Amino acid sequence: IGGIQTYAHQLAREFARRCELQVVAPLSPHSAAFDARDTERGFDLLRLRAFDDDLAFSGIAGLRKLLRAQRFDAAFTTHWAPSFAVQQAGRIARRELPVFSAAHGKELIHRPFARFGTAAQRVYDAVRSLALRGTAGFFPVSERTAQVLDTARVARERIRVVHNGVEEPEPLVRRSPEPLFVAVGRLVEYKRIDLLLRLWERVRPVTGGRLVIVGDGPERPRLE
Repeated sequence: IGGIQTYAHQLAREFARRCELQVVAPLSPHSAAFDARDTERGFDLLRLRAFDDDLAFSGIAGLRKLLRAQRFDAAFTTHWAPSFAVQQAGRIARRELPVFSAAHGKELIHRPFARFGTAAQRVYDAVRSLALRGTAGFFPVSERTAQVLDTARVARERIRVVHNGVEEPEPLVRRSPEPLFVAVGRLVEYKRIDLLLRLWERVRPVTGGRLVIVGDGPERPRLE
């Protein structure tokens, strides 16, 4: 359960078991606290200064330096923006390598520059199309996301749907003697855990039981 951050973290762990791995991620105000807790990740992590969360443009310089310093067989990204950064950094460093992407669904249809006018959004769309054309293969987690890639004119032979796997469950424990509700997710503002807590106060008198929230993040002190 979780968003693209959870997906990427778990994927990195699995890659690290099978090959030499270098993970690159943007440096954010909360990254130091997150990295301090993640002491058993099992892979090398390089944080790059970035103006945005996806390294699309601000990550190119740092990636160029990395590609010149080390040889890599391939790159795997969570969506098109970091794919674009790797592609451009590889061209500048003359160390081009195949790029593969998980193709997280939302960013394939996102129109963030539309509020600035049609011309601005067209430039954004053109950069996205360039990144998609330069990506060797896509591994969306659903057929729906694969269809979005189809709409973006990505050749079907470059798309392979890989559904999310599950870990073997632990032995079942006894059923809770009272109703037990669980919310799992990163504690960030847009997940609206605060709204869940307010609604829980209305639901609890009817259902009874407990609500357990599993997760961590910058919103934790405020929610507690």
